[in-house]
Amino acid sequence: MSFENFIAKTVNPSIRLSFIRYLRTHSFDILALQETHTDNILFIWSAHCGLICFQPDIEFSNSYINRCGRLVHTSIFHRSHLFDPFTLTVVYFPASSGE
Repeated sequence: MSFENFIAKTVNPSIRLSFIRYLRTHSFDILALQETHTDNILFIWSAHCGLICFQPDIEFSNSYINRCGRLVHTSIFHRSHLFDPFTLTVVYFPASSGE
């Protein structure tokens, strides 16, 4: 999901908050994003992609972001062990070869 046009290019905080509220109305447990162009220490985030977890019982651990910010890798587990831990990797591939 690219939200560069939705949120990253706007400086209007109310639009950003509205988009976050919109995302919360869906039943996402984990959401992978690309072209975020933002730095946010509350999530696993790079300049190009990131992961957001909406479930307080799901946690990320051993997270890694490569130097250019095009790869986010983490282990995901449930605090109550409702599922086996697994690893997830988000890789950003730009739409054009110029990036």
